[in-house]
Formats: sequence, structure tokens, C-alpha cells
Amino acid sequence: MKVCFDVTRTSRQGHASGITRTAQRLGGALGRALGPDCVAVVWNERSGLRAQLGREPVRPGPDDWFLTVEPFSPEERNGFARFLDEHPCRLAAVFHDAIPLSHPEFTWPRSVARFPGYLKMLSTFDQIFAVSDSSRNEIAGYFDWLGREQSTPVATIRPGADFLESDRPAGAIDRSTSRSILSVGILEIRKNQSLLLEACERLWRAGLSFELNLVGRVNPHFGRPVVAEVRRLRRQGRPLFHFDRVSDQELRRLLENCRFLAFPSQAEGCGLPILEALWMGAPSLCSDLPPHEESAKGGGCVLLPVNDLEAWEAGLRQMLLDDAAVERLSVAARERALPTWESTAASILNVLRGG
Repeated sequence: MKVCFDVTRTSRQGHASGITRTAQRLGGALGRALGPDCVAVVWNERSGLRAQLGREPVRPGPDDWFLTVEPFSPEERNGFARFLDEHPCRLAAVFHDAIPLSHPEFTWPRSVARFPGYLKMLSTFDQIFAVSDSSRNEIAGYFDWLGREQSTPVATIRPGADFLESDRPAGAIDRSTSRSILSVGILEIRKNQSLLLEACERLWRAGLSFELNLVGRVNPHFGRPVVAEVRRLRRQGRPLFHFDRVSDQELRRLLENCRFLAFPSQAEGCGLPILEALWMGAPSLCSDLPPHEESAKGGGCVLLPVNDLEAWEAGLRQMLLDDAAVERLSVAARERALPTWESTAASILNVLRGG
């Protein structure tokens, strides 16, 4: 069995979005598990599938799998719909979320327009892997709505927390002395940094001393209001810092030195930064979305109502002032079991092999 792992878009992206990170980490884990039987491929409109390295054509057979973690559309991949119709091999996809349907108000218009076609093509696949039970329910509900006699099987996978592909930190990190809050995610309406900034400004005005580090590129379509607010607060002298792009090693340093992660997103398929923070032993303050509730079950997280400014102000205040609470959450984060990309790849291969 050969797995043709699709990196058509993610191999060209320089930013570490959740989809790009999934492609990099999952592709690496599959490559280590399968060796030469895992081939990274890109779609070429003239010759079909090509190997990412070497660029030679790849012709998968009926016992092989094409696996993609990328959303796609016929408009972006000329000839790809024909490849799916011909079904030369078995087809599998990782499904992240249905945010373009559930929240078009803060999704790129192009993503909203292409999403129904993407879902329709997914319904012809042989296997879907959802990144959370919440996402699994979304895609399974769509297949039920289509009314097909035989829906595509959907299995839940747990994305890896080991973003550095390394062991978890040895020993405890004393976070009680840190006055740094970290928030990771593209700056945009969906990630809800505006609510976090407003809550932090209230606390700064009340005299609390702490810094806020925002990590993430700016969404060119939905990020301008967030950037404007960041600039306004910086002009006022607030200890607020924005890192457009950081390496994994720099992210590790920020996670080691922060008191906790703040993740107030309004919609997610998984919420990978929460898992990665927990891997580093950092507590997480996150919105009570269904996928976040899944991540919080093992401990180390505090869930707060989505878009509730008063609740977020109170939650941030407690985490900044209550050293004992931070230590309890840190211990829970360090001691809980977390998925790795190796385990994610193993669960996928178990299904692909018919296990």
C-alpha cells in the first residue's frame, strides 16, 4: 500500500497555519512510518499527480491511497475533479471544520464560495478523518443531509501536540513568577483578539502589571481592526507585543516563559495551539467551544463563555493573581497524556489498512 500525501498548497505556504502545520507534522510522521511508500505529491493541471521532490508523475493504483489535509476546489485545481471521478486509487481526506458555512461573516469570501463544492467532492471519498468529534459531527451531518444511501465513513483523529517533534520538557516550569500572557493565532475577527485586548486594557487600567504577546500573521481581509487596536494600545505605552512570524524554537521559548495561553476564538475545528501549550506544560484559558471542551477534558484548561467580556476579564484577573491556581493547572497540563503526530499517523494507517 502506497500513500500519496497531498501538499499542493501547503508546500508553498510560509506561514504556520493549522492546516500547514498538520500537513508538515502528519506528513513527516507518515513518512517515518511508511518510508518510500509515503510519497509527497502536488497536483499539476497538465500531468496530474507529481512527486513534490523530483517532479516525476505519480500513478497510484487501486490498492493505494491519495490522502489530503487541504481544502480544494475545481477552480483552484484544474482537472482535479476528473481525477476524483476516475477514482484511480482510494481517496481519503482530513476534514478540519465547516466554519465557511457556519460563520461566513468572518470567513474569506472565496472560501465561502468554494466550500459547498468542496463538501460535495468529499462525499465521493472513501474515508474522512475529522480533527475532533465536533468536526466529525459536522461532516457526518452534512452527509446525512445529502441523503446518500451509503455515506463516506468518518473517523475522529487526535492531532499531535508535539509541535517540535521532540519530548516534552523535563521538569516543572515555575510559571508563578511570569507576568506574560501568550495568544497564538492569525490576527482576525474569528480568533477574537479584540475581546482579549479589551479585557486586558481593563486590567491595565485597574493597575495590574503584565505583558501580552500576540503571535500570528495578519489576515489581510479581516485583520485590520485588530491591528488598529494593537497600535492604539502600544501608543498608550501598554506592554503589548505582536510577532508576525516565529520559528518553532521561538514559539517554544514563548510557551516556556508565559504564565498561560489565552485563546478566545469564536470558532475552531480543533484549536491546535491549546494542545501545543499543554505539551509545554502551559495552562490554557480558552473559549468554551465544543472542540475546546474535548481538549480540556484531561486538565490544564479553564473554559470561558465565548464573547463574554466580563467573564474573560474576571478569568484573566484570576489567572494573573492566583499563583496556586496557575500551579495546579500547570501540574495538570504536565501530567496528562497527550496525542503525538506519531500516534495520529498510526491511527490513520490503521484505518487505511482496514484495521
